[in-house]
Amino acid sequence: MAGNVEDCFIFTWNIENISFWPLEENEAIGSPPFIVDALKKTKWQLCFYPSVSFSIFKPTVQIYLKRLEDREVPSPIKVKHEFSFFSEKKLLIKCEPLVETFETFGCTDLGLFLEKEIFLVKGTNNLLQDNLTICCKIWKCDGDMVKSVEYVARTRMGVERRSFDWDVEQFAFGSQKKAPQYPIIFRR
Repeated sequence: MAGNVEDCFIFTWNIENISFWPLEENEAIGSPPFIVDALKKTKWQLCFYPSVSFSIFKPTVQIYLKRLEDREVPSPIKVKHEFSFFSEKKLLIKCEPLVETFETFGCTDLGLFLEKEIFLVKGTNNLLQDNLTICCKIWKCDGDMVKSVEYVARTRMGVERRSFDWDVEQFAFGSQKKAPQYPIIFRR
């Protein structure tokens, strides 16, 4: 059965609490790995750099499609792929499709750079509830896909909250006596 030209592999990656990622500049967030059966069961991953700085560019973000190591398919694979970015089902940007050849392990030279301003509106965060959804569609370049397949993954950044109880001796409520003062020092 021949597939439709529009049939593709769709990987939807939801990143929650993205502003809490403690990343240095030029450090990536990696998606959970996924396997595309229609591409000889090869293993892939998205690499998202939320803070990339170059002296000649404005602050940017970067996204890559990365082929992970697989010994069973050593030959290069040529694919067409496109990225879309969403916030609570609102499309922020849809990028033009790229055609790239991926070796056995690694990224290509292309990748995609986007201005960080896309995610900001008048200096505020355009990401509703601090969630970003990245959708990557992948098509075969050498023939049609048999059917469309969609995977969904979620990455969540936990927020650490700390609290403590402290019994304060000689605590006075409205007393005329002068209460002792205790300095509170927080250290990380």
